[in-house]
Amino acid sequence: MRTMYDSVRAKNIPAGAAIVAGYVDEYSIPKWTPAEWGRFPHAVKVRVAKKASTNDGHVLDVEDRLARPDEAPGWARMRRRSGLLTPTIYCNRSTWPLVRAEFDRQGEPQPLYWIATASGKEEIPAGAIAAQYLLDTKDNTDVSAVADFWPGVDPAPIAPSSPTISSGSISEEDYTMTRVPKGGAAGGIGKAVNFQLAVSMLREHDVIIAPGDMPVVLYASYHWAWTKGTGGNPVTDPAHPVVVPVQGSYSFIVPKGTGKVDLVYWADDDFTVTVAPR
Repeated sequence: MRTMYDSVRAKNIPAGAAIVAGYVDEYSIPKWTPAEWGRFPHAVKVRVAKKASTNDGHVLDVEDRLARPDEAPGWARMRRRSGLLTPTIYCNRSTWPLVRAEFDRQGEPQPLYWIATASGKEEIPAGAIAAQYLLDTKDNTDVSAVADFWPGVDPAPIAPSSPTISSGSISEEDYTMTRVPKGGAAGGIGKAVNFQLAVSMLREHDVIIAPGDMPVVLYASYHWAWTKGTGGNPVTDPAHPVVVPVQGSYSFIVPKGTGKVDLVYWADDDFTVTVAPR
């Protein structure tokens, strides 16, 4: 868990903050200037839009006098079409159910949520990616607890460009390449889909994921023998998925004795999975 600061003006935030959030558009409160963003050269910067018409930002601020709950799905749709695969909505606890209901009603996949709890406790409620637990401190700054990885905000983990495959007497017929269909939606592992691969139990394998025209978000991979699990052991932590970028790849090793591999993922385009004996 990490600590994030936000304020109307950047000068109120500690210069050494690791994560900062500021406004990107004008509406009652001025947006941050380039100099204000430049105050934090090494911080993760969370860009917040106040208006649902603003095609910018990682987060839309849904609260009184700013964006409305019914405007949030349209903003998320616009940002996704502009390349932000995982938008986030900021709102308070009482508004949260209304926002979620609007996404369902309008048929737009659920976003991530940054929730204003004002609880004074450094904790993130289930279903949220961040929680603003201190409001208007003596420095006119708000403080939030943030997950260790925030999709859409944090840089995607750099996946290995190519797997290490041992040499040996393995023929091309031993390799399999599978086209995996797109599926799932933003909003965490609960919105992900499952695809099952069959592998030989006689040896170890490399499983190599190569995206199509859109990134692949891999929440978990489970290895199973045909009769029982070799361990319900996720290769990735569902709370911190691996984001495999376009033109990149990601690989992991499947142990000997595995007959099936379940991939739990979200992808907006078909992608390729290669199974290569080691």
